[in-house]
Amino acid sequence: VEVKGLVKDNGRIAAVEAIDRISGEEGVIKAKQVVNTTGPWTDKIRFMEEGVKNKMLSPTKGVHIVLRKQDFPLNHAVFLQSPRDGRTVWPIPALNSDLVYIGTTDTYYEDSFDHVVATHEDIDYLLEVANYTIPGRNLGYEHIVGTWAGLRPLVKPEGNLAASSVSREHEIFVSPNGLLNIAGGKLTTARVMGYQVVDKAVELLGEKFGIRGVPATTTAVEPLSGGDAESTANAKQLAPRVNMPQDVKERLLEHYGGNFTKLVDIVAANPDATRSLGGHKLTAAEVRYAIEDEMAMTVTDFFTRRASLFYWTQDGGLDTVDAVAAEMGELLDWDTHQREQQINDYRRWVDQNRFEPVKA
Repeated sequence: VEVKGLVKDNGRIAAVEAIDRISGEEGVIKAKQVVNTTGPWTDKIRFMEEGVKNKMLSPTKGVHIVLRKQDFPLNHAVFLQSPRDGRTVWPIPALNSDLVYIGTTDTYYEDSFDHVVATHEDIDYLLEVANYTIPGRNLGYEHIVGTWAGLRPLVKPEGNLAASSVSREHEIFVSPNGLLNIAGGKLTTARVMGYQVVDKAVELLGEKFGIRGVPATTTAVEPLSGGDAESTANAKQLAPRVNMPQDVKERLLEHYGGNFTKLVDIVAANPDATRSLGGHKLTAAEVRYAIEDEMAMTVTDFFTRRASLFYWTQDGGLDTVDAVAAEMGELLDWDTHQREQQINDYRRWVDQNRFEPVKA
């Protein structure tokens, strides 16, 4: 959903004009308190307010590359320094796999926020670190399994600082028209940011509308879905009684933790859901789970933000894309054109993030 405008009522922002980018449907979404939690797009939303022109953010881009342990042998996370500029770079072994990811870069970014990818310059920088660390490996583009890039929505600093010196702290503030904003921060502080901005929204609802008695946030003690010890233990106890191939069972337990029980329910209702959808051992049950429990709406959603094959396989999971698109199409009622569009969109996304060396 994309915000196209802000709507005021009695001098206070009370709704957003929005469009569903998938269906094309447009509408107005009302709320007593509108909250701007759009990361790199924070300023874009702020500028929809009349009279707001001051830029709050100075985004920087971070890139990772993925290598195989056979090429970059590593069993524990370490920190290194780039021989070029002394920045700290972290090689980290991926959990329960033969892969290592190395990152991150830190450069100011002013291009399209809708198309953030690694460049040859980014990759060369990280390969330089890898080759400096283990001389003689001669690691090149042919050794890279995958890459990814993201933006840090950092608050604009005073003065001319190097990108890596810009503060990672976040700020919460309310505009004169009542728009609640949060800017800055990074992924590792996301949960703190979340509960702080929710607490502020609750405070404003009390002040402006007399809404009281909302319970305090419990983020600090709330585990991520499927990650708590009790549900994971219950899933492991259930596993021996579940009728599915042992290799499938073990992989689903490892990937989904306590949420394994939800996949068991899917398989109980759809016995053929354990069937493999391709060479990466994906099952139909995982596609259904991603849609029903994790709100996956596109093929790119599934491979990038749910199953994560985009990050950890050299082909990005393309050997299963047709089967996954067919499965999603059945569940989301896509016609042939929509299904082909989804496949092509994901193929382009993978192509934009897989590189060959620049030829002289």
